[in-house]
Amino acid sequence: MPNWLAGLGARHLALVGRRGPEAPESADLLDRLKCRGVTATAYAADVTDEAAIRRVLDAVDATGHPLRGVVHNAMRLDDAPLTELSERRALRRRPRPRGGRRRRLAPPHRRP
Repeated sequence: MPNWLAGLGARHLALVGRRGPEAPESADLLDRLKCRGVTATAYAADVTDEAAIRRVLDAVDATGHPLRGVVHNAMRLDDAPLTELSERRALRRRPRPRGGRRRRLAPPHRRP
């Protein structure tokens, strides 16, 4: 997703994940984006944690670059052939709706 956004012209990205800059792929992704002229910052936060999301929004505000959009694509992947998916496993495949609703926490000037 970040590479796609960079290809569309995004030059400042705030990437949020539970592990943030500690995620194994974080350093490589940030380096690749930097090579494309993108300033990207990785933040550690769980999107279901209201206080954590407020801290991220405050940090983004402090950069001086307005928040112009939110892409929420978190999900837990639990692959199996469709014939082997129980209802419980199938429900796990849905995006986390509570996290998607966190963007309502942002004041109107920060809402996408």
